[in-house]
Amino acid sequence: MPGPDDVELVRKAILSSTTGDCRWSESLAERVRSDRSLMGLTLKIITVLLRDYIGRGGQIDRRLDTRPEEHSQDYWYRVIIPVEGFTHGLFLKIILTDDDPEAPAVRIVSVHEQRK
Repeated sequence: MPGPDDVELVRKAILSSTTGDCRWSESLAERVRSDRSLMGLTLKIITVLLRDYIGRGGQIDRRLDTRPEEHSQDYWYRVIIPVEGFTHGLFLKIILTDDDPEAPAVRIVSVHEQRK
């Protein structure tokens, strides 16, 4: 699936206004709803922060998945969003679930304060 344009597919999916192109894993969504360490950030707020950051040219890093059994992907994508109250930013782990160039899709599978 990954190739030279996969980071751009992730960017396109994040910025898409089509429902389902940028989704949350169900288990993570449940955790975010009750995670006090996120200081009141909701799924909707985090999604808006993500889209705003990526829309302004924010960095997406491709990482080799050392635990492919977890998501059956060879790569995952890291985004660290500068957010007030988080010293090193807000970390998001994202996987590319559909690499269709016309309608790529991603799933957010982890979010927490970035640790240095």
